[in-house]
Amino acid sequence: MGKVTFDGINKLILVNYGETELDVKMDLYSEWKQWVLQLDNAKFEQAMVSIGGDTISSGRYLGTTTFLENNWKIKPYSWNHILTINGNLYTRDGSSPFIPCDGDFNVTINLSTSNLIDAIATNGSTVDTSSIANAVWNQLLSQIITEGSIGKLIQTLEKKIDDTEAIVMTLD
Repeated sequence: MGKVTFDGINKLILVNYGETELDVKMDLYSEWKQWVLQLDNAKFEQAMVSIGGDTISSGRYLGTTTFLENNWKIKPYSWNHILTINGNLYTRDGSSPFIPCDGDFNVTINLSTSNLIDAIATNGSTVDTSSIANAVWNQLLSQIITEGSIGKLIQTLEKKIDDTEAIVMTLD
């Protein structure tokens, strides 16, 4: 038995009792595809579509995103708990993919999504996110002049440390 149960009549994906973590690709999308193949479940409106996963270069793949379709929603089980959803999950209309559980229970939903952007295009050129991170982390402190920036704070702290060391050496 999977982590969820599909209710085609009410367009609900019911999280089974005790399940606190779901993987979008495995526990939702793959399980839904299996459910559609059983009995006459194909008669119900499509619950979701998954896009991405395409190869973009050797060893790199486009991130996968899953959309709930046709007003399908996910309903957590009725009990106080935290439900973690791993993967990119959205609805086409931007509404929440979740509906409240029954009763007066507190369910916190954590969405753990992955990177959707591998490169940023600006003025006709492309810069990958790794290059941006390296440029930030490898910036020379002497080149940072913006007051209030982290770099300026580090410069100030370094100067204070140098001044303190100079005073200590003078006292020795």
